[in-house]
Amino acid sequence: MPTHPLAAFEPFPLYIIPCQRAGLLELWIEPILQIGSILIGYVAPFPEGVTRPVQYGTGVKVNSVYMSQFQLVPYSRIEDHFPDQMQVAISVGSVYNFNQEAYNRLAGFEEWGKHQLALASLA
Repeated sequence: MPTHPLAAFEPFPLYIIPCQRAGLLELWIEPILQIGSILIGYVAPFPEGVTRPVQYGTGVKVNSVYMSQFQLVPYSRIEDHFPDQMQVAISVGSVYNFNQEAYNRLAGFEEWGKHQLALASLA
C-alpha cells in the first residue's frame, strides 16, 4: 500500500531468496511521493546487486550450476530438488539461465587461459 496519500502507484515487491534458508526476504521499494509523472524520492534505495523485481540469490544460482555442470544432474531433477530440500521453487528455464550466466561470466577467463597456454613453453 502507498505510504503517502498523494502517491498514485502500487509498490512492487523485490524478492531476494537466499539458498541457506527456506524463507525469502521480501523488500518493498516504493516512492515517497508521486505527483502526475513526477517522482519525488524513495523510501529506501535498491540493495546492491538487485536488478529485477524478482530474482534468486547467488546461493541458489551457484547450487543450481554446481548440480547441473559438476554433478551432471538433469534439469528436471534440479527443479524437483529445490522445493523438496530448500523450499524454493525454480523452473527448468531458470536452471538454464543460471548456466548461461555462469558461461558468460567465465568467457573472459577461458580466453585468458587459452592465451596463457599458448605462451607456455613445452615441457
